[in-house]
Amino acid sequence: MAAFAAVLVLSFGVFWLEAPKLVQRKQKRELTVFILLLFVSTTCCALLALDVKLPNPLAWMKVVFRDFV
Repeated sequence: MAAFAAVLVLSFGVFWLEAPKLVQRKQKRELTVFILLLFVSTTCCALLALDVKLPNPLAWMKVVFRDFV
């Protein structure tokens, strides 16, 4: 549970440091992408910290590209 809390605290810290700069420079697209990527990465790290089994993306890539190889 401590790892989960650490992930959330670090993610909030990164957001707190970077987001105001993007808002100040009026970079709305960059802010949107930053928030989206931070959310996805925080979710993945939090799930790993809680020992949730995540699917392997390489397995999906093998299925998609199987016909091309």
